[in-house]
Amino acid sequence: MKKTNLILPVLTRKNAFRCGVVALALVTMTGCKDDAPGIDGPGGNDVTETVEGIDLSVLSNPALAKTYYNSKLFGSRAANDVPEFPGMPEIPTADELAAMIQLPANYNGNWITVNVPADMKEADFNEQILDRSIYVPAGANVSALSSSITVTFVHQYQNSDNQYWQKPVTLDNLKYYIDGEVTCNGTGSNTKMEIHILNGGKLIDKSILQSNTVVYVHRGGDILRASQSGDKNIHIEGTLVSEADLVHGDIDFELMGECYTTGKLHGKNITLVGGKVYAGCAVTAEDTIYLTGNNSIISAGYVSAPVVELAGNSPLEILLRDGGYLLATEQLNLKNIGNVFVRAEEGDYAMVETKVLDVNDKDLRGTFYNVAVNYDSQSGTLEKAADETEVTLAWNESVKVKEQIDYTVEDGDDCAPKVIEGPTTNPTPDPTPDPELENIGSIEPAEHQHPISATSIFTVGNDAYVSWHTQGTGFHGCIEHLTVDNGTVTLNSYLETAPTNSTYGAIDFNHVIFDNGKIFVAGDHPDKGGILGWINCDGGTFPTGNTAKLNLITLYKEQYVNAAGDTVYSNGGSGNCIIRNGEYYQTASVAGFETFNVADFTEATWKLKSVAKLPSWKFDPSLAEAPVNPWERDGSRTGKHIATDGAKVVMLSLINRDKAANTANASVKVFNATDINYENEIASYVVEDVLLSPVDGKDVIAIEGNDIWVCLGQGGVKHLALAGNTLTEVASFRLTDKSKEELKGWEMSTKEAAAACANGLAVDKDYVYIAHGAAGLIVLKKNDLSFVTRTRHNGGNSANYISLHPNGYIYVAYGKSKVQVFAWK
Repeated sequence: MKKTNLILPVLTRKNAFRCGVVALALVTMTGCKDDAPGIDGPGGNDVTETVEGIDLSVLSNPALAKTYYNSKLFGSRAANDVPEFPGMPEIPTADELAAMIQLPANYNGNWITVNVPADMKEADFNEQILDRSIYVPAGANVSALSSSITVTFVHQYQNSDNQYWQKPVTLDNLKYYIDGEVTCNGTGSNTKMEIHILNGGKLIDKSILQSNTVVYVHRGGDILRASQSGDKNIHIEGTLVSEADLVHGDIDFELMGECYTTGKLHGKNITLVGGKVYAGCAVTAEDTIYLTGNNSIISAGYVSAPVVELAGNSPLEILLRDGGYLLATEQLNLKNIGNVFVRAEEGDYAMVETKVLDVNDKDLRGTFYNVAVNYDSQSGTLEKAADETEVTLAWNESVKVKEQIDYTVEDGDDCAPKVIEGPTTNPTPDPTPDPELENIGSIEPAEHQHPISATSIFTVGNDAYVSWHTQGTGFHGCIEHLTVDNGTVTLNSYLETAPTNSTYGAIDFNHVIFDNGKIFVAGDHPDKGGILGWINCDGGTFPTGNTAKLNLITLYKEQYVNAAGDTVYSNGGSGNCIIRNGEYYQTASVAGFETFNVADFTEATWKLKSVAKLPSWKFDPSLAEAPVNPWERDGSRTGKHIATDGAKVVMLSLINRDKAANTANASVKVFNATDINYENEIASYVVEDVLLSPVDGKDVIAIEGNDIWVCLGQGGVKHLALAGNTLTEVASFRLTDKSKEELKGWEMSTKEAAAACANGLAVDKDYVYIAHGAAGLIVLKKNDLSFVTRTRHNGGNSANYISLHPNGYIYVAYGKSKVQVFAWK
């Protein structure tokens, strides 16, 4: 067994990646290699071989989990415009975090010791310029996050020039950066301090976050209350700034300071005492939202709880944005009416709705402004006029009440419902608007960059796996593990085979799937040619630890006799694709298509035998001599891609390859899924009106029932239909053939459109999603392939592969080092 320790990139860290102006940049399409390294092929190797295991380094530095951009949580919701939002400070890089003073895992508030560099002399030590930033690592159980801390800086290097010395220093005005789960007993109150809860971090507080404290909850962070004598309140007297969803239906929020949030704020009860909440999304509670005290305010698009109570012993206000909705499903209680205000801005439309409106005064002219108020019954005041049989409430002229209201509650976005003025049914509805895609998030980490191109994505549950390779000549591969959870996109870990490694060399990975507890990859090896590899996983992740064993076997080798009369074997060219079909794995490579038993992949030391290698092109003994590159004899063996819907298997291969022109005809063949030996072809079709180009591109095929869609690179996309034993074309889409009108006003130059390749595709119940190179993600109607919409990477990167998840997420892999996740608005 050969071992290697791969050289991994230096880690840096950013908290977000800003979207800029869409730049037009033609990035050359990348995909499967269609040439085979080592053109003469390793001689004498048998078709069946022992599995070889390679130990590869896995990087799962916690910093990776902080390097995602999640537009879904900030800046993309229709209702989360918060003008008052102060913004989130920049998160330090991984190197900067590592350089900070680090609290020990069992820190209890006592002084700590920090070693200083060996070359620092006592005279050069300047406590005035010391960084006041403290890093709290994952797993720490800290008894207190104090606003000041005593640190003893110790120099332990001793010689005649630089003796041992130490200096105790009290640091204040501290900034804490929290990873993982940290428990504390509250904060001190003598000086100012900041607490930053990073992505994946949790602050579990047992006491009160004092008024001197500013807490920043970054995307993916959370703040909780530790149960103590039955008390489950999150009590914040300071300032809370959050771009994360704080959703805890079993915890009470008590806010006495200022709270700014672009995410959801949800608790069992929410109490606002003299504080302010500026909510870009929604403020909701399981039981009660209670406002009291001077200047209490909620500025939001959606406020909802069974009971909402405003006790105006001092002035307080709820300000609703345009389309805002205050919904007290059981009762809206307004006390001390003269100090209570519920309003929207002039020209805006907002709704207040409840079953019971409980007020202690019938004069509401100073209470509600520019809103509609809908309620079933009223209670709380018995001030009837002499001629009244029930209390008549007085309203401001800007307020519409009950029967005066003409409104519709829309679903809005995932943040909150939205109220619009108008009837619930429109006799002349507007035409259905074009659907729009929304960027959920991106993986674009500075921590992990490489000059290679994404080749495939496979999703299962919340996990996604991405494969990478070197476009054209050379070898350099990577496998990444991502998760998408509640709109948060996270890069967890990866392993990379870089050319800088001199022990084993690099390997390209062209396609990845996750199945049966293993990550499978099809790819290229500089010596072996086409390979099939797999990694045994812990759950859905790479094995625990710093290494993972990549088990390799070589794909199909063809036996032939060379000019000297020697029997040799070609290598497998390029491994392009792998699928699970029942109890079998099936692969496509330059050498053809193979089938393997799933049961054979139980131990890395087994010899794996192919059940079938077909089409089984044989060397023609009538030829005067064997070709140097047997796989280039007619090109027909080039297996580009393979797919199944469980009932049938469809394969895409090349025929009539023109190496000089870098083109070929695409050949589509259909088999029953149970025909694992490919013995009884159901139907075949050769695309003749356009050529597939370039031949080394990523060309994907998909099947659903009797419908087949196939990518042809610069030749666009075809929709074929199977009837009996015949395949016929239903529709086609090619950018160079489409007018600006057909593309709904969007256009590319003729040169750009011709160069943009249809690389990958995926199909759902309505649409075909195309990873269309420099043109980005294009969505078409699945039957006639008419244009629906498109979106493009703002850096101009080429869209190479696409995968759909049942939860609605659309994963798109780009070159270089980019993965974006989309969803329908």
